[in-house]
Amino acid sequence: MKKSILITAVFGLLLAACGTNSNNSNQATIATASTAQEAPLSFELLKDSLRDKMVEVDLELLVAKGKGSAAINEAINQELASMLTMGAENGANLRNYKDMFAYLQKAHKESYEGQDVKELGPSINWSFGFKMRNHYQSAGYLCMAFESYSFAGGAHPNSYNGYVSVDLATGKVLKNTDLVDSAKVMPAVEAAFRTHWKAELKGAKNYEEAGFMLSGNQLPLPAQIGINDKKAIFYYNPYEVGPYVMGPTVLEIPLEQLAGGLKVK
Repeated sequence: MKKSILITAVFGLLLAACGTNSNNSNQATIATASTAQEAPLSFELLKDSLRDKMVEVDLELLVAKGKGSAAINEAINQELASMLTMGAENGANLRNYKDMFAYLQKAHKESYEGQDVKELGPSINWSFGFKMRNHYQSAGYLCMAFESYSFAGGAHPNSYNGYVSVDLATGKVLKNTDLVDSAKVMPAVEAAFRTHWKAELKGAKNYEEAGFMLSGNQLPLPAQIGINDKKAIFYYNPYEVGPYVMGPTVLEIPLEQLAGGLKVK
């Protein structure tokens, strides 16, 4: 770990000072642990780079501390593990990014075992990046954005971007169903989607005929939704609704157009 930089001030109300005078070491330990658990939520930016001759990983992670931090860090870790283990089920339970790097090193070695790496050249080098930032914060809601990329051989690199949303009052990590009412927002999402892909959809009978991977001609909510004080961002990553060549579909919809379907403030 190269460095850790405090970037986000303490959230929420300051806790009232409290304490007890006791010579009992066990009581003192319990009191200290309780105070630590009740500490207001804060974040640090962790930057690190891990690399060997064949594999490199660059990270900028937001690490939560204080109230609700365990669930938030777990959600961040899941996104990171999904990228660094390339979605492998046996890598999903890795809890430390350094262990994930070791996983990548092993996977790389197994992928090219028995081959002359010098003949294959630099195209067999793997690279991964994961970068986080604060997207928006209100009194009770925090939205963190992340951008990731990976190249593990093949015709092209891959990218996956998204958001982690948190209820600051409880520390709960919010799902899409906590952010929006699907039935209320989907008309605006579908209208924005059709406008975004107007040229491709022109003359097509349905989404599939236009080249989208949407069976039953049904557009779902994207896996990734981010919200700020002006708009909601519905982010469809490559392969979610269309092939890689189409790239991501990013729909930015003003909040007033969501027909009251927004659940957070």
